[in-house]
Amino acid sequence: MKACRFFFELCLKCLLVRISFAVANDLHGTCATEASVSEEREKAEWIAKENGSIVFSQPACLDENMNLITRVCLNGTWIPPHIPKCSKIIKNFCPVYESFCFFISTTEQIDEKQKTYMNGHSLVRIPKFIKDVVLFKRSQPFGPYEPLALDIHNANISNISYPMNMTEPGKDCAVIDVETTDVRQEYCNNNYSQLLVYKEDDIVDLCPDGCVSAGFGTKRCYCIRRNKCENTTIIASPYDQDILMKMLGNRECYVGDSKLDGFRSSIGKNGWRYTRNSLPCTICTVRSLQVDTKMILYFDESHRSLSLTVYHPEGIFRNQYDMIYCYTDATKALKSRVSIKRVFQDDRHVPFAVYELKLEKYMGMYWCEAFKIGTTGEVVKSNSVIAYKKKEGNEYALKIFVNETCTGCTMDKDVEDLIPDEIPKIFRHIRCELRVMKVHLYPNGTMDLLLHISTGRRREIIKEYYDLRDKLYSKRRSKVTVISFKSAEYCLPSSSWAGKKLTWPLTKIDETKLPDEPCLLSNGLPNSRTCKGSFIEGADWGESSEFCTESILPSPAAEYMRSIIEQNITNEVLNNITDIMTEDNDIGVLGVYYVAQVLKKVSEENSSLAKQVADLTDGLMSVNSTYLKAAQEHMNVTDDVLDAVETIFVQADTRQLVAEVDISEVVDPKMFIYQMNNFITYKTIPLESNVTGIILYG
Repeated sequence: MKACRFFFELCLKCLLVRISFAVANDLHGTCATEASVSEEREKAEWIAKENGSIVFSQPACLDENMNLITRVCLNGTWIPPHIPKCSKIIKNFCPVYESFCFFISTTEQIDEKQKTYMNGHSLVRIPKFIKDVVLFKRSQPFGPYEPLALDIHNANISNISYPMNMTEPGKDCAVIDVETTDVRQEYCNNNYSQLLVYKEDDIVDLCPDGCVSAGFGTKRCYCIRRNKCENTTIIASPYDQDILMKMLGNRECYVGDSKLDGFRSSIGKNGWRYTRNSLPCTICTVRSLQVDTKMILYFDESHRSLSLTVYHPEGIFRNQYDMIYCYTDATKALKSRVSIKRVFQDDRHVPFAVYELKLEKYMGMYWCEAFKIGTTGEVVKSNSVIAYKKKEGNEYALKIFVNETCTGCTMDKDVEDLIPDEIPKIFRHIRCELRVMKVHLYPNGTMDLLLHISTGRRREIIKEYYDLRDKLYSKRRSKVTVISFKSAEYCLPSSSWAGKKLTWPLTKIDETKLPDEPCLLSNGLPNSRTCKGSFIEGADWGESSEFCTESILPSPAAEYMRSIIEQNITNEVLNNITDIMTEDNDIGVLGVYYVAQVLKKVSEENSSLAKQVADLTDGLMSVNSTYLKAAQEHMNVTDDVLDAVETIFVQADTRQLVAEVDISEVVDPKMFIYQMNNFITYKTIPLESNVTGIILYG
């Protein structure tokens, strides 16, 4: 709470910025200081300037049309001569001593011009009716509070904790009272202002070399040009003036297109003024550069490492830190930050950077986010992957209904303390970790809880699953009803009827499998079934296809391949399959599927068969393309083949493969290329070989 108080008090103190004005050397006469008063009785002064100076009031004034007012000091007289009426006062939130910029939105309807000033120049009017500002918000019920402020120092998951309000669920916003600086929980659908924070040295736009950003959210840059430019910069605010004076230093350049009695407007070491001097440059406004930033997470299961590759990292909002935020649900919190470390960056050709993520002990979902440069909060997101540091056992998803909770109190506890005491007792006979993944509290005080159970000892999943399920359903419980209990990784073996009984094997989520029994449909395709669901909610079998037909039988080649799936896969077996495909490429979709299963088994058990795998894959590419296409469309088979072959070659000793194929030329140990008639594989360590891909022509 103290941290929040200090943070907002700093914001309230930073209302004014010094605006320095210089003197025009070729004009004479001083204008007297005058003052305007706003409708809210706030005072703005027109500070005395020498002749030729173009002046904003301090603080800046808006007229009744919400346009910024400027005056010119000419021959000792202000133009326009009457003291302007200030409808509103604009205050700049970039104090020199801290270099923080604050933006507070209003709760009223704002016209487009005013939005430009507020978002584009960090200039904001604070109406007196603004009382509450949202600082933190939960992204999911009962999750941690996360700051809304866009700043590297405040982007961590908040350490501020609040009691879990069981009487008024849904108060997922933390609101600060501007007057008292007290923070309280409120519903997010009410009208509150929001706070945006960034630092003056943050990279807020991607500008051409030598240019500077025109301000947060403008998507514009200011550039110094020696020749005429298409869009001469027009100074629209004190913020513009400050940026340009810093950019120019001791130089002076033309701005705008307005003229006064033969004078042109300029800005530089003497401030913003009209001048007769011949200047060598003009300030031009150009659009900021736009790049397509992508973030890809990849979990290397064999090495238990999780990496993030960011293509075009220059498109991410940043300062001296990499402002990329990665999260996981693998801890006891519903959502927690993951520490990342940059391990490589290459700015040539297509710039990219590689980061390493720290893994938690248990299995969980990981994802990353970053703010796109040149926007007012647009987010670029990575894919989500399931990863783990060490897989000691199996992962299960348990959904329960809790029909009795504390309905008249708040709970000063962590979210894990919502788990009823009955549940841990059920699993006390095994070493395991229970985690809350989702919470849904009903108005009557009842609650749905989605839990994950990570067992701590490797056991055969089918036996373990049914042992745990039997204990869960063994007796009626007073407070808890089990809604579902599923594996978070696999669809368990099952059976269905399609004119005959079909037995479906253990299958990973998103994989498609065939039944143990041969079953072709009337279109010649094999009957298949996909394991659906998700890691969070658990796995569920999808529907199986129509009835089997007896009029179409599998080819002898497919029958042979099916028969060897459970055998030990040796050189001889792979050579036999290759010979069969060479002699008769009419193996059907079923045959393609079984070849993929053989390759998958090799990738899991024996990477020393790389030479035979290369021959087999080359033969598979000779199979009728109609079969390959149908196998991919209905069972995702070609993706499985590519994944298996990649795994085999990554793990294989390529020096042994080189010896087997009798390549006599000198081979770069950092690169390996193996080519056959229908198959080519390329293996390298990009960070060492400085080669990230190959181009094929054909």
